[in-house]
Amino acid sequence: MWWVLLFCQVQTGADELAQSGFERLKGLKYGLICNHTAVDRNGTHLLRLLEQADCPPQIIFTPEHGFSGLADRPIEGQQTSDPIQLVSLYGKEKKPSVEQLAGLDCLVFDIQDIGTRFYTYVSTMSQCLEAAAEAKIPMIILDRPNPLGGLLLDGPLPDPERCGAFICYLPIPLVHGMTMGELARFHNATLPQPAQLEVVTLAHWKREMLWDSCGLPWVNPSPNMRSFEEILLYPIIGCVEGIKDVSVGRGTDRPFEYFGSHHLDPERFLKDWKITRFGVSVSTTSFSVDPVNAEGQPSSYPYAGTKLNGLRWVINDRAHYDPIAAAGQLFQTLAKQIPPDQIQATVVRWWGDSASLSQILAGQSPATVRQSWQKNKDYQSFLAQRKAALLY
Repeated sequence: MWWVLLFCQVQTGADELAQSGFERLKGLKYGLICNHTAVDRNGTHLLRLLEQADCPPQIIFTPEHGFSGLADRPIEGQQTSDPIQLVSLYGKEKKPSVEQLAGLDCLVFDIQDIGTRFYTYVSTMSQCLEAAAEAKIPMIILDRPNPLGGLLLDGPLPDPERCGAFICYLPIPLVHGMTMGELARFHNATLPQPAQLEVVTLAHWKREMLWDSCGLPWVNPSPNMRSFEEILLYPIIGCVEGIKDVSVGRGTDRPFEYFGSHHLDPERFLKDWKITRFGVSVSTTSFSVDPVNAEGQPSSYPYAGTKLNGLRWVINDRAHYDPIAAAGQLFQTLAKQIPPDQIQATVVRWWGDSASLSQILAGQSPATVRQSWQKNKDYQSFLAQRKAALLY
C-alpha cells in the first residue's frame, strides 16, 4: 500500500517552496538559518536544493550543535565553509549581528523542533526573528511538524523572570503544541516592532498527527535525540538532567531512555514509584556512558567511561501518554532519595515555574497542581494569544 503512504505524506515548508522552484528567493540576497534537519521529504538537504536552483544563500547561521548536528559544545564565530560564510549562533553570540545582516534582503529559517520548551532551537528562531525586525527585513519560516502533534498542550507557564534564558526564551508551557511557524507568529505578536513574517505552511498536516504519522524521513534533531521515543520521553527526563551527578543517558545508545546516579538506588525507586497510567513504564537496568562524544572528543557527560546501575524508561501506552504528570511523579519519587531543595534549585530552570514545582515536591498530586495553573489568568491569556497564532 505504498500509494497510501505517498498520499498521506506531509509536505514541509521546504517542500512547498521547492515545488515553486524557489521563486520567492530568486534574485535575493538572504541569510539561511538551518542545520542538518533541513531536508525535503526525500531526505535531500535544503542547501543542495537551493544550489541546484541557482539561488544559494549569502550566509548560513547555525543553532546549537552546529550545521552537522554533531557538536556538543559551544561553537564560536565562523565555521569552516566555502564559499558560503557559516556563522554559529551557539557561542557568545546567540543572535545575528547588524553587520551580518547588512545588505541582506531577508532571512530564511528551516530547523526541526521537537515540541518541548527547553529545546533550544526555539530560542534561536526567536532571536533571529528579533534581529530581522530590528534590521527591517522579512523573515521566512519554512514550517515543519511538531513531532508531539498540535493538540498536546501542558505544563505551567515559566516565571516571568526566567523568560529570555536560552532554555526558556518564550512564555509558553513546557509542552506547547505549536509548530515553529506558529511559535514565530506567537512571538512576533509580542514584539514592539514586529518583523515582516512569512510562514510557508505545511501541506497535509493535521494537529492530531504525531511524528510517525507524517511519513517524513527521520533525522536526529541533535546528537542525543535519536528516535521518536526519545522525543516523547524528553519532557519527562529532560527536566531533571540539571541535578548534580545525574545521568539522563547522554553518551549512551539510548539517551533519555536511561536514567541513573550513584546517589540513586534503582530498586528503591521502583518501590516508591506509583503504578499509574501516564503512558510510561520503568524498570531497572545498567548502562555504560561512552568516554567520547559524537565528534570523537573526550566526553563531558556525567559518568563518561563508566557503567551505572539505573532505570530504563519506555513509552508503553500512547493513549494515556501524560508527560507532565509523569514528570511530577518523577520529582516526588526522586525526593525520597535526593534532598527536595536540591531538586527545586536545579529542576526549576527546566520546569520553569517555582510555585508549582514547590507544590509537587510538597506532595500535592500533579493533577491537582495542574488545575491550579490552568485556572491562572496569565495561562488563560496565553491560550488566547496561542489561538491567534495557530495556522492549522
